Amino acid sequence: MNVTKKELNKYFREPYVMQDFFVVETLNVAFSIIESIYNEEKDKFQFNVSLKDMRENIFKETLDFHEKCLNCHLQCFDNYHRRIPQNSYEQLNLDYTLLPKQFQKTTAGHLYMLELSASIFYGACSSIDDEETKIYLQNSIFYNLIDYYTDNCIRHCRYKCFKHCNKDAYDNIHSIISQE
Repeated sequence: MNVTKKELNKYFREPYVMQDFFVVETLNVAFSIIESIYNEEKDKFQFNVSLKDMRENIFKETLDFHEKCLNCHLQCFDNYHRRIPQNSYEQLNLDYTLLPKQFQKTTAGHLYMLELSASIFYGACSSIDDEETKIYLQNSIFYNLIDYYTDNCIRHCRYKCFKHCNKDAYDNIHSIISQE
């Protein structure tokens, strides 16, 4: 299920800008991945947390990360094409050569996408005890989000949320949330 209107009002503050839209859109994709795994694989994996609690954990981790980013000296949204040291990826324990070609360019925008993905899987896995379930969920979330960013954000939209990061996104956000 997409981010709901209630969740939007609880976790985000108006005025909504394109940075917020990017986070909400990413959460929608992640929730779709997670719900699919949760519903289709629950006999195979051990989920000792409800989907509702998992969503809460994801919101907390993701928005804590996003808030820190807004105050970070790197300013990844405003400077999304700026090259950053390759060791920034290594600090995430990532072998950048295994990422899609677009992500092998170590830029501030790509680092933001990777760290946002990491915050989502940390939130999803924070209450899961079973190691096999954690690993499966982490890999599923991470690699599906990387594919999504590559296809949608980089190829299709061409970094639109980054280019226009401080522009109003009220209508954009309301077009992709659940009205429940």
